Amino acid sequence: MSEPPDEGVVAGAREDLARRMLVAVRGSGEDLGDLVHDGSEDVLRALAANPGLDEDDLLQLLARRDLPVDLLRQVATDVKRSGSYRVRLALLRNPATPASVSLRFVSQLHLFDLVAVSMIPAIPREVKTAAEGAVLAQVRQVPLGARVSLARRTGSEAILLRLLVDHEARVVEAALANPRVTEATVARALRDPMAPPHTVDQVARSSRWSVRRDIRIAIVRNRHTPTGRALQLVSTMTRDELRMLSRDSAVPAQIRSYIVATMGKKS
Repeated sequence: MSEPPDEGVVAGAREDLARRMLVAVRGSGEDLGDLVHDGSEDVLRALAANPGLDEDDLLQLLARRDLPVDLLRQVATDVKRSGSYRVRLALLRNPATPASVSLRFVSQLHLFDLVAVSMIPAIPREVKTAAEGAVLAQVRQVPLGARVSLARRTGSEAILLRLLVDHEARVVEAALANPRVTEATVARALRDPMAPPHTVDQVARSSRWSVRRDIRIAIVRNRHTPTGRALQLVSTMTRDELRMLSRDSAVPAQIRSYIVATMGKKS
């Protein structure tokens, strides 16, 4: 049977908590900064409510992943605090912030902050989706250099899909080189009616992508693929793949005729 806690130790702990609470409520300056890493939720709530807590210390507090939800709501509803862009961003970057709070601030973020938020693994799905949507809404107005940077950095399938059919070849090149882009996304881009000729050309010439089955099929189906390149790919396909393409109305008629003739020779 364990011994009861020492009354002196318990009393000392209570006194220490009371002291920290007093500092959190009435303190200022460095005294408040020392409490940012406190283990008591009550102390942290009082600290966040103290108008004397400067913004840098508040940002350190908001970077903690163990904050109670009501504290995050408290900061978000404080008009003075949430009027700061840095505070709004810190709230959005904290996975513990409720989606209902984060969604209010998504549309106010800058482009690459939206990208960063969308890539945080534990962020609620609806917040990620809203961040991606906000990026997509801005893409048409984003300068070329920024679109190239976006294509290199984003991990969003939806954003990559949009950039893979960009009207500038440099953007498509950057998106294809993004280590997070997948075969499925590239294949979807090739099936997009808006895919420009330079997208098809870059994928067809890519040693990384042109060897993938679904992408080879998508290249053959695309109306922008040069006939010679399409026929070259067809010559390497299995009979089942040829049979499927011969029945596919999206494949250009000239290529379908060649496929049918090739199957006849192989039979």
